[in-house]
Amino acid sequence: VRIRNHYLPRTSTGKKVVLAFVLSIILSQPPVVFMIDEKFQGNWLLGFPFLYSYLTIIYFFQIGIL
Repeated sequence: VRIRNHYLPRTSTGKKVVLAFVLSIILSQPPVVFMIDEKFQGNWLLGFPFLYSYLTIIYFFQIGIL
């Protein structure tokens, strides 16, 4: 009997989802967020400052993956 690790994805779909989640985590971390804030500081999106809208979209994407 071979015991497999539950933390590693077993299918190609699982690998794609893990990669998408890791990339979304990277997009919500300070170095990237600071670059986004400097570039789009004065812009508004959906009635909110661009940074808040950007982070909301990224967080909803992360929740959707989970």
